Parts: sequence; structure tokens; C-alpha cells
Amino acid sequence: MSGRELQPFDEERHWTGIIGPAKDAQRLYNYAASQAVEMAALEPKAPWVGYEGQFEGHEDWWAQSNVRNIPYLEAKAKTLDSGADVLPLPQRVQVDMGRLGPSMQLLQQADNFIQTTMATHDPSLGRFSDREKSGRAIMALQQQGEAANSHYLQNLAMAMEYEAKVILDLIPAIYDRPGRIARTLDEEGEGETI
Repeated sequence: MSGRELQPFDEERHWTGIIGPAKDAQRLYNYAASQAVEMAALEPKAPWVGYEGQFEGHEDWWAQSNVRNIPYLEAKAKTLDSGADVLPLPQRVQVDMGRLGPSMQLLQQADNFIQTTMATHDPSLGRFSDREKSGRAIMALQQQGEAANSHYLQNLAMAMEYEAKVILDLIPAIYDRPGRIARTLDEEGEGETI
């Protein structure tokens, strides 16, 4: 199916489709998604930090806490040398999720680029914001996307019509001998041999 025909140059006809202009935006989306998954996969599980001796007697449970879902972990209460103040419980080292932010922003921007180049925005994709509450507003936004890409459907209809002409022209040449059987389908989908 040919898309929009461009102005001829170099004595050749050229067309552009709906996918071609969005390829770079899709590459950016794929890159950002891969980068986000890679960062999350390479991020180590946060280790536990505690005072010396707090893990005594429970080392096996603490060692498995990064690979198993353990319902509770025990720690020995430790006090300062003075013996009055109890030290805080072990805590996880905080993971730096700030590095993931740029990848998520790139994903959002690439999604916008794809929608813009394909003239298919959120309402056409079934994603509605709080602003589009009424059915008329939603339908109007969907019709904008349909109108922007209607020439592709028109070209498809013309291509199907041309295909039918080609097939009808070839049938006498291919089914040319007597006794040849062909299977046809009627409007209800019932098969018949002729």
C-alpha cells in the first residue's frame, strides 16, 4: 500500500508511508527502554548496614535477605560503651534511583515523537486524560487522528480494487482448461466448487 506520494524528482516517483517518519522516534524509545531495563537489572540489591555484632547468631538469615522474602529479621540490641543508649537497627543502603529519571523522560519524549510523526495521539490509542470527559470530546479527538491518516485507507481501497482487476484479468489465463475446479466462498462464507 503506497502512502503519500511526494513531488517527483530525478524523474522518479517517491512515496512516504506512516511508519518511515517514526523510525527514529521508535529507535529512541527502544534505546531508552533498554537503558532503563539495563540500569534496573544491574542495580545491586541494597546491602544492610549495621553495627558490629548486631548480626551475631542470625548471619544466615541476613545473608539470604537479598535473595529471599524473609518475613522478619532479628538483630542483637547493641549499646554504646556507656551502656545507656541502644544503637539503631540495621538499615539498607539507599539505592540511587536518580539515574533512572533521564531514561524515563526519554521514554516519554520518544512516545510523544512517535505519536506526532504518525498523527496518532492518546485518544486514538484509547488513552484518555481527565480533560477529555465527554463522549463528544473523545470522539472529536479520535476523528482528528482518523482524518490525518485517511489517505492510507483510501490508498488501500484503491489497491484492493486494482488487485481485483488483476485477478479477474488472470483468471481466464490460469483456469483455461475444461474440467478445472475452483473453490469459491459466498457472502456467508460457505464454500462451493465450480
